[in-house]
Parts: sequence; C-alpha cells; structure tokens
Amino acid sequence: MTAPEARQELARLGTPDQAGDSYRAVGMHDYLDLTKPLRNLGDAKRIAIVVAEGEIVSGRHPVGRIGSLSTAEQLRRTARDETVAAVVLRINSPGGDAYASENLRQELQQVRDAGKIVVISMGNVAASGGYWMSMAADEVWASPATITGSIGVFGMLPTFAGTLDKIGVHTDGFGTTEMAGKLRLDMPLDPGVARVFQSSTERIYRQFVTLVSESRGKSFEDVDEIAQGRVWTGQQAAERGLIDKTGTFQDAIEASARIAGLGDKYQIEWIEPKQSALDEFFTGFVVGAISHLNLSITTPDSFPVSWLQAMLNDLQFIAARQGTFTVAAHCLCGM
Repeated sequence: MTAPEARQELARLGTPDQAGDSYRAVGMHDYLDLTKPLRNLGDAKRIAIVVAEGEIVSGRHPVGRIGSLSTAEQLRRTARDETVAAVVLRINSPGGDAYASENLRQELQQVRDAGKIVVISMGNVAASGGYWMSMAADEVWASPATITGSIGVFGMLPTFAGTLDKIGVHTDGFGTTEMAGKLRLDMPLDPGVARVFQSSTERIYRQFVTLVSESRGKSFEDVDEIAQGRVWTGQQAAERGLIDKTGTFQDAIEASARIAGLGDKYQIEWIEPKQSALDEFFTGFVVGAISHLNLSITTPDSFPVSWLQAMLNDLQFIAARQGTFTVAAHCLCGM
C-alpha cells in the first residue's frame, strides 16, 4: 500500500490524529522528554560499562585496539568515581602483548581494591591475553559459543638475514663483547640469545598458569592440563571451571547489580575513550565516504583491501616493540 493508505490503515487499527488523515503518534525526542522523569533514579548507584575491543597493545590507542594506557585510563575513571558501584568489562579480544595484558589485569584489580564489583562479559572472542585480563574479576561470564581460554604465550624476534640473503645482502663485523650485535635484525638469531628468550617465554607461561590457578581456585597441574594454548567454547570453559557462568551481556550486567546489592535501582553508564577533534573528523570522513560509495563491508571478502589491512596489522603487531623481543599472549583464532 502507499504511504497515505498505510497512515489511514494504522489510524483504523489504532487511534486517528486530530486532523483525521493519519494516526496519533509521538516523536522520538518528545517521547524521551516525557520518559525522563520515569528514568530518573535519584541517587541510584551506577554500573559502568567499559568496552575492551581488539588486540591488546602497549601504549595509548584509539577505538579498535586495547591500549595498556588508554584502556587503563578508563578503568581508573571508574575506580575514582564514588557513584559507581560495579564495572562490567566487555571483552572482545584475541589477546596480544603479554605485558600489556598483565598491566590491564592490575588496573582491574585496582578497581576491585577501590570497593567496586568487577564482572567480565566475554564477546565472540576473549582468549589468551583477553582471558588473562579476566583473572581480576568477581565473576566471569561468556556466551556458550564464546572462544576463550588459549592460556599460552609465545615469543617473537623478527630477523631478516634470510630475506636479505636472497638479494645478496650480507652483514659482518667485529664485536668486543659476547652480546655485541646479537640483536641486530639483519643477522641470524644467536643460539645463546635464543635460549635466553626461550627461558623468558617459559617463565611468562608459568606466570600465566599460576595466575589462573590462583584466580580460579585450581592447582597448577590442573590448569596446565587445560592450558598449553588450547581454546575452548564458553560452554566448555564453564565445564572446566575457567569461567563462572554462561549468559548474555545483559545477564552479566544483572549479575554485577546482584553482587553489588543494587537490586533494580541502578543506572547504566558507558565509559568511552575521548576522541580528539581530528579523530572525530576522520571518523566522519570515512563513514561518509563509505556511504557515498555504497561500499558493503559486512564480510572481509567484500572489502577490497582486507588482505592488505590484515597484513599491515600483523606487521604492526610484530613491530610493536620496535624490533625487540616480544612476548605475546595472543590466540591465533582471530576475532
């Protein structure tokens, strides 16, 4: 039917307006104005929602990556706010830098030490470093299909001696100490240095397993049995005691209210990173360009340079420590 016919039919099924040519309706903004007194809970405590989306990396990063500094600032805001009774951290991350993951776990623990309830809500993926962060929570929730676990670490130190050899470029030199030139990226990795890095990687893995065993009330051996980089669905993780319960994001919010003793009297506040004027400009520019070109990016294959972006992301992650040894708690399951 046409738009005028639809208005008349809705008027017949509902209530006609005063003019008689449409149905009685209220605009969205008018409706929100009318419901404001109903949504005002007075001095009700708040539940803060913090979103941790993307790879975990060191430093300060915009939306789409979990920065050890930028995300930590959001968590500190909730710890300082006396009106916040509980924090729900929504994690959707395959992990990333092990040191950054531990820094954020410590920030979450600081929120708990400030007297707040901390509940984790896992999204599609909350694995490796994403799971590492979760070990500072009162309760951990995941959907039955969440990919989690991946309790494992690996070390990376990129070298390009083999690549340069293919084009006939070689490096030589003389050192006055045993370690001279051992970390040059244009030379092969020294076996002695490799042993040091391997020892460091194994130590951080033991730290990860110990952290899980203490947080989940299990022995080191029991955790190691289900660790070693293995991934689990949310349902499997619950059966193995890696998480507390399975449910939706809303279930996790209600659980935080229950643990904090708030009942039904609470408000929700989203704690979001502040964007600079330049970030807002480029965000609007990209969205406008996509809309103008009518590009569909609902699937990776539909984005013309998705393969290039994925490669750049991998290179950026490998180079995150500017050519030094990187220990990663990163699930290879993707997002």
